[in-house]
Amino acid sequence: MNLSDVIISRLIARRESLAITRTEAARRAGLSMNAPKLIEDGVNSPSLATVQKYAEGLGMRLECDEKPTRLVIRLIDGPVPRGK
Repeated sequence: MNLSDVIISRLIARRESLAITRTEAARRAGLSMNAPKLIEDGVNSPSLATVQKYAEGLGMRLECDEKPTRLVIRLIDGPVPRGK
């Protein structure tokens, strides 16, 4: 499984755990009504900004830490801390 697949599967699991539709997820994230379908079905490769908005709409956050030899990306349950 690649990074995109892992992130998307986590977003799908979160949406399903909240028992909300794709339409409601789009509304919460401020995305177009069909964006969640395109993201979840792998129809396109969304921008990082779109994935971040979708995650935030589901009460999650995407964090990146640059290390000297690698880039660490985490999808974390919980809202974005204020000031970020």
